[in-house]
Amino acid sequence: MNTKVGDYKHKIELNGKVIHTLPNSLLSLQKSIEKSKYILDLQPNWDGENAEAYTETTWIKAVSFLCEFSIDISNTFAKTPVTPAIYHGPEGSIDILWKTNDLNLLLNIPKGEQPATFSGENSLGQEYEGSLNINNYSLSFLPHPF
Repeated sequence: MNTKVGDYKHKIELNGKVIHTLPNSLLSLQKSIEKSKYILDLQPNWDGENAEAYTETTWIKAVSFLCEFSIDISNTFAKTPVTPAIYHGPEGSIDILWKTNDLNLLLNIPKGEQPATFSGENSLGQEYEGSLNINNYSLSFLPHPF
């Protein structure tokens, strides 16, 4: 991940601090990220079953990876990646879901320092799963959501 905050026009902010910026081509990603801020409002036991609250640290980690990954895809392949949905995941983690006619890819960003995990399938019925270091990854490791 090598894009610097401030390189692009569209800002992702949290509590008045710029977390990341995105180019015009990824404006829909900015909107999806903004929608995901609901996650930060979920209080402990929000589900009545002792669910954890979500930390800003975990949300920022997920958003930063998603921005970098999307910019890397766009710059490397000259294609705009599909905009994922961003949800609250289990045990304080964040789920990122790309869903198209050709691909379903779920990436789970855990709280703490554990690697992210992913699973999914493509339109040919091929299934995949694994783990990913979101701070040092190769674009060839994950299916491309475009």
